[in-house]
Amino acid sequence: MNEGKKTFQELLIGIAVFAILFFIPGLFLKVDKLAYYLGLGLGTLVSVLLTFSMYSTIEKSLYMDEKSAVSYTKRNAMFRLMLIIVVLLVAVYINSINVLTVVLGVLCLKLSAYIQPLTHKVLSKK
Repeated sequence: MNEGKKTFQELLIGIAVFAILFFIPGLFLKVDKLAYYLGLGLGTLVSVLLTFSMYSTIEKSLYMDEKSAVSYTKRNAMFRLMLIIVVLLVAVYINSINVLTVVLGVLCLKLSAYIQPLTHKVLSKK
């Protein structure tokens, strides 16, 4: 398995770990449970989609000339940013979705990237 695919899988594992960690407080907080979990689920789904998009973009750009790769990568980065903005705006206007947990779900990707070296180390021992 190539390193890119392995890193991609490790990021997905990290996203799942943080989503579970953010799921637990919802059991004890006095908040609208449905809104809490819809927001967290939506944010986590966005994190997974962003991860797929980044992996796909990197893999495709490797086979392009430099100028095309830079253009393609920038275009896809803008798409990912727009996706986050649209999802957050939808969450703001739909009262049955908790915006804070959408943000937490999206942040699962960032947090997963921070612990990816640890995830790699743990998974490599198997």
